[in-house]
Amino acid sequence: MPITSVQQGVIGQFLAAVLMMLGSDGLLEVAAPMSDDERRDQEIHIRGLFGLGLALQVKTSTFLHLPKRSVHPLLKVHFSVQAERLIDHPLFWYLFAYL
Repeated sequence: MPITSVQQGVIGQFLAAVLMMLGSDGLLEVAAPMSDDERRDQEIHIRGLFGLGLALQVKTSTFLHLPKRSVHPLLKVHFSVQAERLIDHPLFWYLFAYL
């Protein structure tokens, strides 16, 4: 039985946190907000510097699309956001990943 989209999302968030902490040699701290009202999956900051944290929304796919007449596969991640809930802020980022 394949994993569900919810399981896939949780795995993607966990892997993103692991890779950020390991890749920064522990310099980055990753926290998961208790609520998802603001569409944040994670908050990332440099250890000890709390003023400039990033909010991160993690989106994953387990499928790469290979268009006709193309050598390079494309990552397709479908999700919907109502226009009034779309966030446009320099400290809010989307992370798209292939699992």
